[in-house]
Amino acid sequence: MKKFLLFIVPTIFLVLDFGVIQSAINADTKVGVMMASISAIMVSAVAVLSVPMIKNS
Repeated sequence: MKKFLLFIVPTIFLVLDFGVIQSAINADTKVGVMMASISAIMVSAVAVLSVPMIKNS
């Protein structure tokens, strides 16, 4: 189960990150670009930080 989580959780977050990056590319305003960029950074951080948490559980 742990190996499955180590694969699926970062994959899901990276897919979400790709969607956020696409919305940043298509954003019309500076506020939209800033919000999408902040969201992309947050989703990337969660994807990277979830691996040690799953390994230690």
